[in-house]
Amino acid sequence: MQLPALLLSILGLYLCTSVAELPKKPNIIYILADDLGYFDVSYRNGSVVKTPNIESLANDGVKLERFYAQPSCMPSRSCLMMGRYQIHTGFDYRCLNREKVRYCMAPDTVTLPGMLKRYGYRTAMIGKWNLGHERKECVPTHKGFDSFFGYHAAAEDYYSHRLGAGRPECRDLWRNLDIVADDYANQYSTHLFTQEAQQIIRNQNPEEPLFMYLAYQAVHGPLQVPQQYFDMYKGENIDYIRRTYAAMATCMDEGIGNLTRTLKETGLWNNTIIIFSSDNGAPFHTGGRNWPLRGGKGTYWEGGVRVVSFVASPLIARPRRSSYDMIHMTDWLPTFVHLAGGTVAGLTLDGVNVWETISAGVPTQRKELLLHVSPHIVMRDEGTEAWYTNDIFDIARNAAIIVGKWKLVTGQHRTPRLWVTPPEYHRQQEEIPPPPTEKKGKMLFLFNLELDPNEEHDLSACRPDIVTKLLMKIRNYNAQAVYCSSLKAPMPPCVARGNMWGPSDL
Repeated sequence: MQLPALLLSILGLYLCTSVAELPKKPNIIYILADDLGYFDVSYRNGSVVKTPNIESLANDGVKLERFYAQPSCMPSRSCLMMGRYQIHTGFDYRCLNREKVRYCMAPDTVTLPGMLKRYGYRTAMIGKWNLGHERKECVPTHKGFDSFFGYHAAAEDYYSHRLGAGRPECRDLWRNLDIVADDYANQYSTHLFTQEAQQIIRNQNPEEPLFMYLAYQAVHGPLQVPQQYFDMYKGENIDYIRRTYAAMATCMDEGIGNLTRTLKETGLWNNTIIIFSSDNGAPFHTGGRNWPLRGGKGTYWEGGVRVVSFVASPLIARPRRSSYDMIHMTDWLPTFVHLAGGTVAGLTLDGVNVWETISAGVPTQRKELLLHVSPHIVMRDEGTEAWYTNDIFDIARNAAIIVGKWKLVTGQHRTPRLWVTPPEYHRQQEEIPPPPTEKKGKMLFLFNLELDPNEEHDLSACRPDIVTKLLMKIRNYNAQAVYCSSLKAPMPPCVARGNMWGPSDL
């Protein structure tokens, strides 16, 4: 049945109004959790993790149920800051050599906060940077942020703000270019970062738009949490590791609730958009779970790259729903610039503007997503694989791509292939899928994500035509790849920098 012309006209006017330029530049707050599992929020059925504030925001906003990040911390953050695929950002852990080189964005790199500053935004960063710190030109205040309160490294002690792994005296908590770790000793980082965010909001001029990037340390290891949150899980049928991890998530959730209340108390909420996501899937050894997705952090299975995410705002035209459109970390740069009333014309980006998709449910422009192509590796054939000798692409290399409903994964033979169930599900063994029947040395997998979102059925043998098509796409992407050779910087030892994990040219 066709809709009457008048109704179609009204519907069209509604959609156009919902996606048009907003009457005022909105405040944009991006909250990034670290290593939070897909299953580890309370709106997942059966999860023991208590996150009532996240649940409330997600239920009132739009849940992004097909949001993709990279499989580990640094690469995801580079995609966010640059709006480009990992093969174009140059940030790849595999490029670390024995001299422990790190990375730094090139001086002329266009960054997300730098773009928003062009359009009048105040830009503030809080929390984990993890994108270079050897020289002043590498740190947040030289990459587009007006202010920075946080740390440069990948992980550290939540209370002492010092690095572990044999570097206990290496301090890493900064206010802009000043080391302040000792000033905040014995104060839990989740609380510190929330308080800093609240203070920025209270001091914000309502006539000036704000972009805040709040990159929590939680729930990345080491597993540390104040006793009061640990006690909230007394009586739950979970082990110590899962209990501590869940308590850390609950502490972060409390902070998000406090931040939201501060936005409402200051009158900024009605013109604010909150975006929340994890930077990758959870690693299993620290208690996180990505159920029912396959795999975890460090893999290109869905459990490593498809992460929990939502957008909450009074500015959403069609709230209280879930979106299953494919969205990637690279999409935030063009989306936020659009919200700022700006343009990305002339920039070379891999992301697309997804505001209409999020706000009004308009289908996304993104039909293809390259998750990654790793640098070349040398290894021996470990078994029988029909595609091992193909002349298109070396399938021993880690790579993953999604085109439409099809996902191709290569080089995952050394990584977990299991669906690791949450401890609280042990009494529901019938819901655990059987283990895959894969040959030793298998390096290539093809899945139909529409029919098999949890990647249980490899179709590479029966659809060689699709495999060939996707391998050729990966090969073409690989020809454009820039790994980290041009972005390296020597890293003086921590002691040579005054026991500070920061710039050596201060």
